[in-house]
Amino acid sequence: MEQQNLIHVKKLIMKNIKMKLILIFVIFFLSSCKSQQVYPLITSINSVPNGSYIKDIDNEYDDFVGIWKASFDNKNITLKISKEYKKYFTFNEIYYYQDILIIQHSITNSNGEILENYITSDIDNSKIISVLY
Repeated sequence: MEQQNLIHVKKLIMKNIKMKLILIFVIFFLSSCKSQQVYPLITSINSVPNGSYIKDIDNEYDDFVGIWKASFDNKNITLKISKEYKKYFTFNEIYYYQDILIIQHSITNSNGEILENYITSDIDNSKIISVLY
């Protein structure tokens, strides 16, 4: 009988240790997880923590997306504006993500001859020169 009590006590101790380990693991896991904070476009980059997402929450960019055409000084200008989501940037040791507009253009003369053509489906980060709102 005494041996059964001893076995029972050992089981309780082991169960208690397992519960404490699980609790410690859960606390550690939850404390190491940071949820990404989302901010509207008008937010200053200097005021956001690392890993933030400056998002087009109100779909303000949507009105600009599309193909825009104009004529000026006997030249035809075409702008292709597209929206890209969650682009990664760094600024003053802050890393963040931001929705951006990509603006590409082409210019032709009145005869249809291409003078400039920067409309492409391949956009690399080096061509992004400004992310100002």
